[in-house]
Amino acid sequence: MDWINTVVQGVLIGGLYAMFAAGLSLIFGVMRLVNIAHGDLIVLSAYLALVTTQSLSLDPLTAMLIVVPLMAAIGYALQRLILNRTLGEDLLPPLLLQPLLQPQHQLLLQLLRLCLQILILI
Repeated sequence: MDWINTVVQGVLIGGLYAMFAAGLSLIFGVMRLVNIAHGDLIVLSAYLALVTTQSLSLDPLTAMLIVVPLMAAIGYALQRLILNRTLGEDLLPPLLLQPLLQPQHQLLLQLLRLCLQILILI
């Protein structure tokens, strides 16, 4: 029975990697832009959902009604205000911009983690 579980888990994780690859290739093929900030934005939305659930005493599904539109607005602003300005004939500027955005995402995540720790202690 353990080998069945191993095969199922392998197929599921392989499917997840295939979805990531298909999404990145679709984005790069259509927009000529690779946005590697998705992981940070997903973790940021998870922290926001956790902070919203803890601070407002909401269940997680209700917190999604607050977090999803907020994260959609943040993603739209990131795309419209920063990433679209780097698009052009050359593929290098968008690729060089992505690592520069990582420290700002990490700083936001650390601030949210600190807020969550403060909320838990209260």
